[in-house]
Amino acid sequence: SGEQGVNRNILIVGGGVAGMKAALEASKAGYPCAIVEKSGALGGATAQLYKTIPTKAPYADPQDNFVDEMVAAVEADSNITVHLNSTTTNIAGAPGRFAADISAESGSTETKEFGAIVQASGFKPYDASKLPEFAYGKNKDVVTQMELEALAKAANGGAIKRPSDGKEVSSVLFIQCAGQRSKKEGHLEHCSGYCCSASIKQAMYFKDQNPAIDTTVLYTDLRTP
Repeated sequence: SGEQGVNRNILIVGGGVAGMKAALEASKAGYPCAIVEKSGALGGATAQLYKTIPTKAPYADPQDNFVDEMVAAVEADSNITVHLNSTTTNIAGAPGRFAADISAESGSTETKEFGAIVQASGFKPYDASKLPEFAYGKNKDVVTQMELEALAKAANGGAIKRPSDGKEVSSVLFIQCAGQRSKKEGHLEHCSGYCCSASIKQAMYFKDQNPAIDTTVLYTDLRTP
């Protein structure tokens, strides 16, 4: 069929930190990008965090959340187009010449052509209701890591309050590998590679606010990649 021109446009599926980083770096290299994000805002799961796991030496303290700055950089970049409340409903073609249907929540669909696709579609938290041995769902003070982030955000550097009665937390227990690294039905066989670092960071939320708070982390192997 003869030679075809190179399509320099890049489709990025997912508008979290990975998707935004991919778009910003590709844009710097001169590639126009389109981010397709199923929710109504960029930022993904990281936007829900009070602080983030440190990514720079000396790796000693939780970092301030950088998502707002990243979102602002994406929105200011003329090389990046953002489709919110949208999903890719069909992708055809081959590397160098993909045709992608981008469907909006409103019902409209447009087909655009891309040379490459970056899948940055994120993760979903494990369903803690599959762990009845921890009384999740029965005891309001048994929460997931993401729910604890919401409590820390609400406290905004002050004392974290427990959901049951609004009293300040005086002791906290973190249980690692909950529903993971297990061959039990409904469990995950793999290590998520995130939870250990997140629990250490969250223990510091409490310790930084009040060193007298008792923080205990129960782990099989402590893995902090």
